[in-house]
Amino acid sequence: MIRTIALTMALVASSVHGARAQAAKPVRDSLTTRFVGVWDGSFVTNHGPGGGMQVTVARDTAWKVSIEMAHDDQAIPTRVTDVKVIGKTISWTQDVMGMTCAASAVVDGTSMTGDATCGQASFKMELQRK
Repeated sequence: MIRTIALTMALVASSVHGARAQAAKPVRDSLTTRFVGVWDGSFVTNHGPGGGMQVTVARDTAWKVSIEMAHDDQAIPTRVTDVKVIGKTISWTQDVMGMTCAASAVVDGTSMTGDATCGQASFKMELQRK
């Protein structure tokens, strides 16, 4: 009887320790793993020539996006605000060359495709996870 009680207590203690060890492991958020990283590709626009585009997505306490756009060897200054993520879609507001653009893109595996509307101008992006 004493052996049975001792064995039962050992099993319970082992189960509690195992549960604590599992709870201590960080859980990877699928949205974070889906979006965070460097995305590289190109953009095309109805308002002039297209070019290269790199989108870097980060997340600590909030979503952050930085964007580098270039046409030929000339960098196009851009600033990103209001980043939101819902499901497979990421959206942001982007200031490009004095225009405010509403942009959104969908992630499907290692591809990110989307578009932005900047008043009369617009552009489409096709990016791959780097």
